[in-house]
Amino acid sequence: YDTRHRDRPEGLFFLGILIIGGVVALLTIPIARRITQQVNRLNLSALEFANGNLSCRTNIKGHDEIAKLGHSFNFMADKLEKLIQGSKDLSANVSHELRSPLTRIRVSKELIVDKLDKLDQERARTDIHRYIQNMEADIQSLDTLIDQVLKLSKIDYQESPLALESF
Repeated sequence: YDTRHRDRPEGLFFLGILIIGGVVALLTIPIARRITQQVNRLNLSALEFANGNLSCRTNIKGHDEIAKLGHSFNFMADKLEKLIQGSKDLSANVSHELRSPLTRIRVSKELIVDKLDKLDQERARTDIHRYIQNMEADIQSLDTLIDQVLKLSKIDYQESPLALESF
């Protein structure tokens, strides 16, 4: 039995595995780079949004899972931007609605002081009663507005979701 010229298929098999592994590694590098670029773009958009740029959106195209995540991020950013803008609008409207009755109360107070200074007793009393009634209505209006704002804020910051029950 001659063992001097024996073929070694294990060596060729190992060489073939190394070549195939190298080719696969070279082909996966561009795919991995594309995936990491998309993730990095999404991460930068999220950080910019978190820093206060509410108009920031990500621009990831495709139909893979990362593109779906990018579309979800854009949808979330749209909803949050609208919610925050609505909150700002509500604050502006509430402050305007609260200032109007306060201004009317101030004007009524000044009119009362002016009437008291003129000392026309009977006519001054009639006017003063009318001004006081107007002030009472404005105070009631302010009280109602403040109650509504407090109810809205309690609903917005409620810790647990509403438990619906049939009755």
